[in-house]
Amino acid sequence: MKIFYKIKNYISIIICLALILTLFSACSSENNDKDTSKLSIVTTIFPTYDFARAVASDTADITMLINPGVESHSYEPTPSDIIKIQSADAFIYTGPDMENWAEEILSSINTQKVKIINLSEEIDLLKPMLDGGHAHDEDISSSDEQTHAHEYDPHIWTSPINAIKMVQEIETALCEIDSDNSSIYTKNADDYISQLNDLDNKFKAIVANGADRELIFSGRFALTYFAAQYGLKCDSAYDSCSTETEPSVASITRLINEIKENNIPVIYYEELIDPKVGRSIAEQTGAELMLFHTCHNISLDDFNAGKTYIDLMNDNAIALQAGLKK
Repeated sequence: MKIFYKIKNYISIIICLALILTLFSACSSENNDKDTSKLSIVTTIFPTYDFARAVASDTADITMLINPGVESHSYEPTPSDIIKIQSADAFIYTGPDMENWAEEILSSINTQKVKIINLSEEIDLLKPMLDGGHAHDEDISSSDEQTHAHEYDPHIWTSPINAIKMVQEIETALCEIDSDNSSIYTKNADDYISQLNDLDNKFKAIVANGADRELIFSGRFALTYFAAQYGLKCDSAYDSCSTETEPSVASITRLINEIKENNIPVIYYEELIDPKVGRSIAEQTGAELMLFHTCHNISLDDFNAGKTYIDLMNDNAIALQAGLKK
């Protein structure tokens, strides 16, 4: 609770600073580099950015607040970030379970000017799942205060079916804001949803043809919605996405035994980390160490190369196929 109030007070301070800076910026000359004929859209993390980019294409200037390569759970908004939100035509975020910092900021936003798009509103939220719903709290060594504990799993985008609903929400909002370009938004959304349906069918086929439905993760687990969508059983050395926790020896030993006993061919790790836990388990079991991208964020190189959610999930399809073979 102490950490919560510290964060809340911090956000309140930077909101005040942002309001002051906004007044000063209003008196300054306009940025000649900005194309004022385009919508200004501010997004939070990579999935919201990528879905907005797919729907809006070149009709909007789209900003992603969390820089490529940055851990999304540890992000805290700066005064300039708040100014970006206040100055935008639309602000797109995943929801209060993911961006818990957003709620207080949004209370100071003029919603007559800025369209607020919460992409979790049409999603059936799930409690965090681990190993079929059994968390291994006794195996986690952590600090007394968990700063990233969630009542509901916030990683809604990991299911392509949820991604479709998120894209539809963006399409609806952009058509309301900019009806002149509604036909563009509808076509772009339809094209992207078609790709997401193809992705869903690919995952269904891989699971249907797999020899097993059990996946082992060495990193922080963020795939509740993906696993639930395709009927997969998952286990992990961690019980959450918290950066405050480390797996215990008992947890790692349990996974090693599970891999050996069930002849599991692959152990997965998440993006943007050094997979030291997974590497250790792979060395002791002979399982192949493979990346399974949770799509929280991407590296700067992948971002500059134009990698998309579809690209990352297609890579996951290859990894999933390898993990379900025996």
